Amino acid sequence: MGRIRALVTTATVLVLGASLLASPAVAADDPTVTVVSKPTITGTARYGSVLTATPGTYDPSDATTSIAWLRDGRDTGRTGSRYELTAPDHGHRISVRVTASASGRSDVTADSPSTASVRWKELVVTKSPSIDGVRRFGRVLTAKP
Repeated sequence: MGRIRALVTTATVLVLGASLLASPAVAADDPTVTVVSKPTITGTARYGSVLTATPGTYDPSDATTSIAWLRDGRDTGRTGSRYELTAPDHGHRISVRVTASASGRSDVTADSPSTASVRWKELVVTKSPSIDGVRRFGRVLTAKP
């Protein structure tokens, strides 16, 4: 009996009267880009800070990568290796999803570990408050920030 090779997109394939429901795919003998090391994020998970993503490494080594930033696993619509944390990020965990592509191969995606929950900036006291006036019962004191 001869071999049948098929490239399946989204279809129902009938083979000798049997039905096989297939999802988007490529031919079984097409190679896939392989994740060698996962993406990582550096920086402090604090409002106003900038996080930096490293895409990881892939086989083949000349695979091209694209970075999508995620908030609690959902796409933020932001891309690129740098991400400035804004108010909507507060209380959420940030990660990246990298898609690696190479000619003649199927794409692969890899997610970084998430950051800690994003916090507000720490307040920094630059000048202590002062109190003016005579400190006696019945007298008025004035506080200066």
